Amino acid sequence: MRLELLRELMPGIGMVGLLTNPVNPVPDADGVLAAADVLSQPLVVAQASTSQEIETAFESLLRRKAAAILVASDPFFNSRRAQIIALAPRSIKYLSSTVLSNMPAKEG
Repeated sequence: MRLELLRELMPGIGMVGLLTNPVNPVPDADGVLAAADVLSQPLVVAQASTSQEIETAFESLLRRKAAAILVASDPFFNSRRAQIIALAPRSIKYLSSTVLSNMPAKEG
């Protein structure tokens, strides 16, 4: 569902990145993979289960030209939401996750 929404918001989107946690596989990641296959959407997957691996995963996704990143629903990613948002450079046009929906608004 999130991939379909992304494609509606950003027609013609190129490479999409998917960040998953190999320690805690979740069904929404499988859904994104299945949707990418059906839609012939270029998708690259990066995995992370530690803070350092999140940084490495973002570097990998950027090297592979991901224009948008979908973050799998995961308690670990929720706990690292500030790090994930800080790592998303301006070149990323879209970052979607339950991580963001739980992010408090910035003050000031």
